Amino acid sequence: ANNLSVIGASKEDKERISEILQETWESADDWFINE
Repeated sequence: ANNLSVIGASKEDKERISEILQETWESADDWFINE
């Protein structure tokens, strides 16, 4: 999260990134299960 702040992303960008991270995290759960 600190890295995103360094980029200086706007509030909307941060919200969009958060949504992407949440979707990615859900997908990551599948990866760990298949490990």
